[in-house]
Amino acid sequence: MTQWTPYAFVRITAFYVAGVLIGRSSCAEPLCVVPWVTIVLVAYVVLVVTKRISGTLSGIIGLSMIVLLGCASGGETRQLASDHIAYSIDSIGHYAGVVSSPPTRSPRTWKLVVDVQSVRTTTGWETASGKVMLYLDQEAYRKPFQYGDVLLISGRPQSVPGPVNPEAFDYRTFLALRYIYHQQYARAGDVVMIGNDPPSVIMAGALRARERAVEIFRRYVPTTREHAVACALVLGYKDDLDDDLSDAFAASGTLHVLAVSGLHVGILYGIVMVALRPVRKMRGGKWIIALCGIAILWIYAFITGLSPSVLRAAAMCSVATLAGPWGRRSSLYNTFAVSAFILLIHNPNLIYSVGFQLSYAAVFGIVKFYPALVRLWEPSSWIVSKVWEVSCVSLAAQLATFPLSLFYFHQFPVWFLLANLLAIPLSFVILVAGLITLTASVWPVAAAVCGYGLQIAVWLLNRSVEMVAGLPFSVIENIHISAFQCAMLAGIVAVVAVMITNRNFGLVCACAVFCFAFAADGWIRTYRNTLDTEIVIYHVRNGYAMDFREGLRSYFLADSAFSRNKDAVSFNTAGYRMASGVREVLPVSGQPFVRELGAALLISWNGYTIIHIFSRGFKWPSYLDVDCMVVSRNALRTLNDMPEGVSLAQIVADGSNSAYVVGRLEREAASRDIPFHATSTSGAFIKKIQ
Repeated sequence: MTQWTPYAFVRITAFYVAGVLIGRSSCAEPLCVVPWVTIVLVAYVVLVVTKRISGTLSGIIGLSMIVLLGCASGGETRQLASDHIAYSIDSIGHYAGVVSSPPTRSPRTWKLVVDVQSVRTTTGWETASGKVMLYLDQEAYRKPFQYGDVLLISGRPQSVPGPVNPEAFDYRTFLALRYIYHQQYARAGDVVMIGNDPPSVIMAGALRARERAVEIFRRYVPTTREHAVACALVLGYKDDLDDDLSDAFAASGTLHVLAVSGLHVGILYGIVMVALRPVRKMRGGKWIIALCGIAILWIYAFITGLSPSVLRAAAMCSVATLAGPWGRRSSLYNTFAVSAFILLIHNPNLIYSVGFQLSYAAVFGIVKFYPALVRLWEPSSWIVSKVWEVSCVSLAAQLATFPLSLFYFHQFPVWFLLANLLAIPLSFVILVAGLITLTASVWPVAAAVCGYGLQIAVWLLNRSVEMVAGLPFSVIENIHISAFQCAMLAGIVAVVAVMITNRNFGLVCACAVFCFAFAADGWIRTYRNTLDTEIVIYHVRNGYAMDFREGLRSYFLADSAFSRNKDAVSFNTAGYRMASGVREVLPVSGQPFVRELGAALLISWNGYTIIHIFSRGFKWPSYLDVDCMVVSRNALRTLNDMPEGVSLAQIVADGSNSAYVVGRLEREAASRDIPFHATSTSGAFIKKIQ
């Protein structure tokens, strides 16, 4: 027990997280927790009255209560209010709501979240609740609505669809964790602003402050790419970032500098501590420094629009800062656990946030690994010493976060040490120059000088990142690990951390067990993949794409427009190919199992025969017996066009067909007792071949 005393809140937070996970996965109602809470409380009272309570038993009861609290919180996140729009969605004609998020820009639409306040149904207007992800066509709405605008919207929200292709990004779950279950694409005239009533005056002020700061940067950092990176790095505003530059930051392992988070807050906090060092000797100096530091951190968070990543970092830093003036040397792990507990109490779904997980993993890595790494070498030169310290910080954070990075992003930046060696110091310069530019904006001459310096610093950062990203083997891509392997990697990191800090090398066996389990899971999955033979017909909007996989090799068939769009191919197929262990992708054309029939292809894949019709000019043979017919581009409008000698065991209509044709074919197939699969409604068609 004594060993765990400094980590009291680590235990509390861990048990609360366990409770939330149980509550989320359980089908029980939150109120079902009440009897269990009652039982635990009665047991505690009985033990106290009979004087049979001990410290250990008291701790067990307390942690049990924490787990039950987590269960109730996790269960509550699954419940919908009685007036939620989900219960009246079919009868909604209009609805009113307030914009509760700043608008974000995608290539063709504005995206914003609307908190529904009332709906108009067949019985009239009534109060309602719920959130809708609203998409506005940029051609129809040149300027987006802002946070706090009250909107009258015509139309009915639709449920957010799940992923249509295997292993694709699950946008429905992503939004559900933010309590958003519906969406709507609005056309011109569908949305009218009827007022302004911000849900939070503080948030409205923060967003206006950030918008003002973005305009200042636009004035004094006029070049497009430098302005975009300056806004992202200093303010967390990423709407102006182009994809190529973002990809370069990701490939070099420096994408974290564009997300205003712990690095930026830590830099700002360090500057404040150095500036206020003389105050430490004054009476109450520690409290003055702590309160001033916290105030400046939250002012900065306000300027960045109170983004979630900044709030996490500010909360962590604030809790750590307050621990000092009380004269108590609290464990940093305990301090950060307190901040995590506070954030999770406010929003239990943060457990599933990738940013939340990476933030705390990086902090753990820096606290645990950095002291041990930096002691390995003591350079005599001051410059070399600083380079070594920056390298140790980068390596410590990477060690702790790479299991999650591999699991979520499927790539590893090889030159991350070199890239961060340049990016972290430049980020310090850019952050300081950016804040000075904002402060000096009241004096245009000074702001212009500072802005020019900021522009040069950002240009150097961009060039260094692009140079590193352009190096040979800069990034290892298409890495796929299972959740179990991610857990095993995390176990390896944890064991290595204990071995390094406690000099306890007796844990080598435990590390070996984790390594073997990690490797065994990979071997088993690879072995199973080598035995698989299957056909995958993906859902591609206005196009078609198919994979014919045998073991670790796949043959790809797609229309020319889709094939040329590398991003679309990757988005729709990469996830499943990685999960299936595909190492080689070859074109279908020219393969011996493919026979061209003019407007169709006859494919015989390991005994399974497919006729793929992609043009209306197809001339049917008098006799044809196939296992599956794939229809593309409305090439077959009715099954009545088929000769009587054609025999089908399955019909698949892909995403290139119109809804009318799909509906007609489905009805006709049902009348003939032929199984029908439409990728537009049922997702990708996967046929395992024995």
